[in-house]
Order: sequence, then C-alpha cells, then structure tokens
Amino acid sequence: MRTKNNQIQISEFEDLVALPSKSLSYQIFDLIIEGEININSYCETLIDMVCILNNTSYSNFIDYQCLQVQNPILFLEKFQELITNNEKVFRTKCINLKMSYLFDLLDKKHKELQSTTVKKINSNITENKINAKSDERFFSFFLLKQQLVNLKNDKERIIFITKEKHEYKQANLISKSSILTAFDKLCTKEIQQINDLAVLNTISDKTIINNKIKILPIKKIKINCNLNQFIDIYFQLSHELFVDGKPFIDGSINDIVASIVNSFVDKNGNEISPETVKTILTPSRTDKRPKNHRKIDINKII
Repeated sequence: MRTKNNQIQISEFEDLVALPSKSLSYQIFDLIIEGEININSYCETLIDMVCILNNTSYSNFIDYQCLQVQNPILFLEKFQELITNNEKVFRTKCINLKMSYLFDLLDKKHKELQSTTVKKINSNITENKINAKSDERFFSFFLLKQQLVNLKNDKERIIFITKEKHEYKQANLISKSSILTAFDKLCTKEIQQINDLAVLNTISDKTIINNKIKILPIKKIKINCNLNQFIDIYFQLSHELFVDGKPFIDGSINDIVASIVNSFVDKNGNEISPETVKTILTPSRTDKRPKNHRKIDINKII
C-alpha cells in the first residue's frame, strides 16, 4: 500500500471518473476518493487500487475502467505512463511482479481496443486503400490519416503513428498491396513531416516575436533633472525600499546600469556614461548621490 508521504508523478488523464467517499452506492472497482476529485487524488487512488487488488482482479478492473471513460485507449496509455513514472512507489518484489503482470494486461487490452477501433471507424473501406492485412486486422495509411485529425497535438500523433508502425512490423501479414507504398514507410515519412512542420512553426513564431520587438520605439527618453537625482531613485528602489522582504526592483548593479544607459539620455541629450551610473549606484559612494534637501524621496510618493 502506498504511504501518504510518497510523492507521485501524475499523468494527465482526460476523464477523472471517480466517486466521492460519501457516495451511498458504488461498485467494487469504482475509484472512491475522499476529498476533492482532481488529477492528483485520481492518480493516487489509481495507484492505491493497483496495490490493493490481487492479480486475478486486474483484468476485470481494467475492463471496468475502460467502460467508464470516453477514450479507453488514451486511458490505458496514461495508466501505463502513471505506473512507469512511479516505480519507486512499488518497491517490494511482490509488487514488482504485480506490475509486470499488470503491464501485460494493459498492453493486451490496448491492442484489443485499437484493433476494434480501426475496424469500427470505417468497416466499408475499399481494398485500394488498404496497405496490408494480417489475421487480426488491416493496415490502412488512408485510415490512419483520418484518425490523426482527432488527436490533440503532435506528440499524440507521433505516438499513435509509431505504435501503428510497430504493430505492422510485428504482425503476421497475409497480404500486401501491390500498388500502395509500404505502411511502415508511409508512417516514417508522416512522422518526419510532423517534425519538420513543428520546426518551421517554431522558427515562424520566433520571427514574429522578433519583428514585434523591432517595431517598438527605440528613441531614448531625456532626463530633465540632475543625473544623480534620477539615478538615486534607482538606488532607493533597489537598496532602501522593500516589499515582502524584497527590494522594489531586484537586479544586479550591472543590470540596472544597462537599463539606465540603454533607455535614457541626460538633460542635454547626451549619452549617459555607464561608469558614472555605476559610481552613483555604489552603496559606499554617498558623496555622489544628492544631499537630503536635493533628494527625490520616493518613499513619500508611494
């Protein structure tokens, strides 16, 4: 049994089908959660069930959970991911053996559902769209492309294509199309295309961001007061004024110097010397900052 002190790594299940502990009616394989039903409590309860159930109950438990969720194939994949990511929770030899048996059942159920899903999606698919057939199923890249549209993101698409590709390679094929490209080769090309487009989209996004940055105004702002009065404001914000124990502006002296010289010019429109700014910002150089009667007291403003 998992202890409450164990930290687990969650998996993002799509459906959190569980009952609150106050429920008056529930089945033996229902997930019963005390407190709020969320992704953390759901994953913890699922792990607890793995620890509690006997090996002989696993198959029925998996079947029951698959009937509760909208996407049983995705549930099985997330279940496997959850167990894999939390092996440390299962430390005893007994539990490790249970894990191995559970994985076999999850994999078997996954193949069973996947094969059934492929046939149900389009049982009337024509022969000229079938790349190959085995005793248990057929492989159609045309059908695979239709299924990809329903997946959420590129990661899920690549995982699905990769699994189909391995199913094809491991299958005992009884026939192959003489006019269509081999199923596994088309899968490889599709994965490559997804990756290539992802790279192009990333480059495009960066270009858009850079272009937006380029069109921002770059003219420096003129300071009309004495330079040491203005820089002393930064000194106060970084050394004398605090919020929740932290300075109002939090950065190294070099960061603040760069921010000032890159953003402002003095009252004569001249560039500001970084060394001058650094000297004024140095805590020990009180002689370079304005006297009290010349000082802009930020504390009174805020």
